[in-house]
Amino acid sequence: MKTISSVEDAKALLKQNKDLMIRMDNNLNCWMQMGVRDANNNLVANGEKVAQLSEDVFDALVREMEQVFCSEYFQPT
Repeated sequence: MKTISSVEDAKALLKQNKDLMIRMDNNLNCWMQMGVRDANNNLVANGEKVAQLSEDVFDALVREMEQVFCSEYFQPT
């Protein structure tokens, strides 16, 4: 799977779909993946993984995103 190591490339991919989210998994790997609505209509990262993110890119992106759960971030509306 492709690893994104450029903030600009990650932002360009996020712009393609508002349901794309970023998250850090239990192994501390950072991912961009499709969000899915849960029973409370929260967007959670349960969809298909689109790309792996470098930790630097993940850290830069979370500053501009909104948080769902401790390790899941969605795009502001």
